[in-house]
Amino acid sequence: MPSSEPLSLLPAWAPAALLAAGAVLAALALLARRAGRQARRAEALAREVEALRGELRTLCAAQAGLVRHLEALEGRCRQLGERLDRMDLREAGEAAYGHALRLARRGAPVEELVAQCGLSRGEAELLLRLHGGGPGHGEVPPRAVAG
Repeated sequence: MPSSEPLSLLPAWAPAALLAAGAVLAALALLARRAGRQARRAEALAREVEALRGELRTLCAAQAGLVRHLEALEGRCRQLGERLDRMDLREAGEAAYGHALRLARRGAPVEELVAQCGLSRGEAELLLRLHGGGPGHGEVPPRAVAG
């Protein structure tokens, strides 16, 4: 029994301790492998986060450009609206002037031009001098001058 003698020299708990040490080493190796995988995954996530930050910066810059473009378009729309309003007023004024011109050519009196067309007395008199029709064409009765 020489082969069992060296084992008999070891304490009784030694085989269990060796087995436990082997299990601990295997667990440490497994943990080390998992830690390596987790580290690689963390690095990949860090790269992905950085890429997303870059995309976000690009989108923010593009959005700022779009805001400036939209503001310019809004300004242009406002200008066009104001221009359209002025054109509408001018057309309304031209229509009133056309009506006053027709009345003047038919020989309407100054008071009628003032009342119907919103002209001042001086404008109505001038219109009658330039375009007045009927008897006394071009003659406007003199204004009563307060004395």
